[in-house]
Amino acid sequence: MGRLNGLQSAIATADSTSAIALPVNFASDSGQDASYEVRSPARTSVNGFLGLKLLRGIKRQEWQKTAVEMTFWGTVAAAAGAVSQQAMLALPLSLCLGLSALHRRQWESLLQQRLAATAEIAVVQQRENRLDAAAISSIQERVLRLEKANLPPQITQLQQWVADLDDRMDELGDRTQKLDEMQQQLAALKRLTSVPAKKGRGRVAIFIDGANLFYAIGELGIRIDYTKLLKFLVGDDTLFRAFYYTGVEATDEKQRGFLLWMRHHGFRVVSKPVLQRPDGSKKANLDVEIGLDIVGLAGEYDTAILVGGDGDLACALNQVSFQGGRVEVLSLRSMTSEALIDVADCYINLEDVKDKIYKI
Repeated sequence: MGRLNGLQSAIATADSTSAIALPVNFASDSGQDASYEVRSPARTSVNGFLGLKLLRGIKRQEWQKTAVEMTFWGTVAAAAGAVSQQAMLALPLSLCLGLSALHRRQWESLLQQRLAATAEIAVVQQRENRLDAAAISSIQERVLRLEKANLPPQITQLQQWVADLDDRMDELGDRTQKLDEMQQQLAALKRLTSVPAKKGRGRVAIFIDGANLFYAIGELGIRIDYTKLLKFLVGDDTLFRAFYYTGVEATDEKQRGFLLWMRHHGFRVVSKPVLQRPDGSKKANLDVEIGLDIVGLAGEYDTAILVGGDGDLACALNQVSFQGGRVEVLSLRSMTSEALIDVADCYINLEDVKDKIYKI
């Protein structure tokens, strides 16, 4: 404000020396245009007009606009020099000096700010350099300590120990695998060697093919006592189950009574209707039922005894043998398949034991 007051005093002094009448149109403080007609030094001179424009531009900080207006009105004043040459000479030098001083102080302020920023950057860089130097020095000291401690040989020895441990772990893994294989082999041998002999056969499962046995005893001309037959087959061992498979005719009352007796004396009867063939013969084939029971119950008994000679059942008995069970076959030799004899651990000819099982 002090500089603006000085400029106003300088403009007033210049106005007292000379004046020129000019029409003036500029923005007032209220934002609206105000028109003035400059007629005499008593109202507004060229110097006063230019000074007012300069002061208003400085207040609003419109430097570029003020410079353009000053140039324009200076040209107008020069053109009017024929009327009053003193109007041009009366342009106060203090205005130019004021502008120059303002620009110079702005540049000095910017220069001081830049110098302060440069000094601050230099201080930060100096601190960083000191930190980097300290860190490098610390690392070098640690490296020297490690070298003096003679750690490389110890590290090499530790690496060798780790390699040896890895080799031993691999060796132990191989040994463990071999032990597992040996245990499996021992278990298989145990199952093979644990097959009971004639006595001590464990749990005994009996599967009687009723049709085959009926024709066999017809060839021998005897009648079977099924109580004796059951005791002969089981012996001193434990009976698991005794199955009797046969075809039935709905009109055969005698057969119905026989099957009822079998159920009451420890036999499980599995039956299906007898079918009459085109040639007039009758047959009820239960090979599928017998085979399913032999294989399905394998593992729950130790010895399977088949009373019959149908070779279609050799596959089922072979499966029992693969699972570690004992297989025995009882039938008439002339009515027995060679496949059954081959798969059986023990074959008994029905003719050789008929005196032990016949009915008086």
